Formats: sequence, structure tokens, C-alpha cells
Amino acid sequence: MTVTYFTNIAQYNNIIKQSRQTLTFVEFSATWCPPCRFVGPYYDKYSDEYEKALFYKIQSEDEPDSEKDKVSEEAGITSIPTFIAFKGDELERRSSGDPHELQAFIERHYRGQ
Repeated sequence: MTVTYFTNIAQYNNIIKQSRQTLTFVEFSATWCPPCRFVGPYYDKYSDEYEKALFYKIQSEDEPDSEKDKVSEEAGITSIPTFIAFKGDELERRSSGDPHELQAFIERHYRGQ
């Protein structure tokens, strides 16, 4: 499985809707964020290891982007990187750049599905 990027609120809402069928993880990150750049390759790797889940990412750039900002606001993102697990509803969120914490977060929800 690969990580699918999205850029707007309509896509985000569709991701949440489809999560009723499949465990879904969403990463909120930014290109200018060192912890995001560090943990990002691990998120990509885990998307290959946990094949029965879907993995999405929205990544802010240096320039303001009203569409991406709307998604972050709707999701209540206050720090990055933030990872959210969905299965119909939000199950849990984790704000951490630690790849071991990220893997434990994914594993906990993956085993529980």
C-alpha cells in the first residue's frame, strides 16, 4: 500500500466516510517541519507493512494554502506531525515525530480491527 496525498476538505471528508469500511490513518505534516521530515519515511514504510489499512497525508508548504488550512482547522490540528486513526469515527490521535511511537500507534489499531 502507498500513502495517498490529499489537499482539500472534500477529500478529507471522503476519507473519513470510507473509513467506515477500512481502518484509515491520516498524517498532518509540513515540508518545513524537521520532525515531520524525520518520521515521514517511516509512515511510508508502515503503509507497506500494514496492507489492510489505508494511509493518507496532507502536507503544508511554506506558503499559506487556504484549502489545506481548512482541513487542519476542521481536524483540530494544533501541532505537527499529527497522526489520526479512523474507523468510521476518530479512534485516536497522536502528535509525535518518534517512529517507534508511530508504529505502536498503528499496531494498536491494526490489531484491534
